[in-house]
Amino acid sequence: MKRTKLVIVLALAISLAGSASAHSPEGWLGFAWQWPAGAEPVVDGDGSEFAVIPAEWWQTTEMFPDTQGGIDINRADFDAKAVITYSRATNFIYSYSEVFDDISTAGDTWQFTVDVDHVGDDVGLRFPDGTSDEDKERLRGSRAQQYEIWNTAGDSDVIGPTETLFFWGKASWLPEQGWYQAEHTFEGTYGGEGTTYLEVLFGSYVNLDQEDPSAAEWYDLDEGLIIGLGYNWMDVEDPAQSANSPWESFYNLTQNNEMFFNGAAVSDFLLAEVDPGFTAVEATTWGRVKSQFAE
Repeated sequence: MKRTKLVIVLALAISLAGSASAHSPEGWLGFAWQWPAGAEPVVDGDGSEFAVIPAEWWQTTEMFPDTQGGIDINRADFDAKAVITYSRATNFIYSYSEVFDDISTAGDTWQFTVDVDHVGDDVGLRFPDGTSDEDKERLRGSRAQQYEIWNTAGDSDVIGPTETLFFWGKASWLPEQGWYQAEHTFEGTYGGEGTTYLEVLFGSYVNLDQEDPSAAEWYDLDEGLIIGLGYNWMDVEDPAQSANSPWESFYNLTQNNEMFFNGAAVSDFLLAEVDPGFTAVEATTWGRVKSQFAE
């Protein structure tokens, strides 16, 4: 009965998506799973906490067309699933993906653009003529944020000690304050077939100050709201490519090639209520067990 109620709620939300959404793809509405307070995942690249999330919450390979080269979807080459989750208690978004790639290179990335309050701003790649360099630095990433994370562990000599490729902006305090984290595990052969398990945490900002964490204006994540969030994978097909070489495929949930710089081109995600099928035991134990082992 509880699961039936959840499906009805999701179906109702889908029926409302047309009037609520102005983002990409048109008329599509995703659902962000809510973690009860204290049950949030530990960002360690393990991802086992996400196994409790039912299939209807996930986005899967057939939803990620290549919007750059038009390469046909072939699960033998690239196969992915991802889920967007959040916590009202921490006010963080927790994203998780499992990606199989036939050629796992250091240049493969998972890219996000986040425009939680639907302002539709450029993330800071393009400015009107006459904008001063000072204003560009101040505005870049302030209203809509872009993150790129190495999707594949790759050769550590190539990519260095972290999965983080870059954040569009100068807010270096984000990872320093623990407000942006990315961790992965990788199973397979570097340069060959492999699967990457990647967890990414980031805050939700209405206005992000580049220098002062205390001046950042947070967006309050609350159930029933619809936020703007899009993602894609940039996939390098040639194992001889270096980390900075162009990618061949642009597997894109938003199906809009402007999503990497344009907040108006992201997708819509409904911040859902706690799933009634998520038991109290699941809600309180697993994250704590993992955190104890981490200590």
